[in-house]
Amino acid sequence: MQFCGRSSSLALRTAQRAECHSRPASQVAPVNASSLERGIGMLALFFALGIVPVAGGIRTATAAEESNCTDSSAPCQAEEGEGEDAADAAKIDMFVRARQGYSDARKSGDFTEPLKLSRQLAAQGSRAGKGLLRMIYMQLGLGAHKDYVQAYVWLSEGMAADPSNLRKGATESLVRWRKRLEEKMTPDQIAQAKTLSGS
Repeated sequence: MQFCGRSSSLALRTAQRAECHSRPASQVAPVNASSLERGIGMLALFFALGIVPVAGGIRTATAAEESNCTDSSAPCQAEEGEGEDAADAAKIDMFVRARQGYSDARKSGDFTEPLKLSRQLAAQGSRAGKGLLRMIYMQLGLGAHKDYVQAYVWLSEGMAADPSNLRKGATESLVRWRKRLEEKMTPDQIAQAKTLSGS
């Protein structure tokens, strides 16, 4: 069996391509998975960055390309406010923004926006929002937020929050995360945090 791969000669590549296409699939060597993964990864990166590949390079996506709401997908329904599922679509859109904010916050150290969004989702009964809220609280307890005092206050607020927004045993987890955060804080920071949180 001959491998259908790349060659330096154009004529040889053309001949190999013709031979590969004429053989049954069982005789053709599989496609290199890493090159396929790179191609898919690049498309995902283009999409995430809002750029469009074009002949001769890439360009920034136009507003119409970024917000092409001609279908019935959840983000489009949320943007247009249409359909019976508009409220669910708005929750999905909010979760997507909160989840992206969480990913960004793990790099920047600012969990303000994802915490706000996940608390709103949890208050609306979203299981995904509650799960994301738990992940954020864990990051706060690990000291991932750049302002330890603010993180302590948020953990204290989480402990005092409506228990229906948290899973069973969550308050105990928050107590443990807050204690873990205290280990990273100075005595002055702890005193300030306790004053601000009322604990």
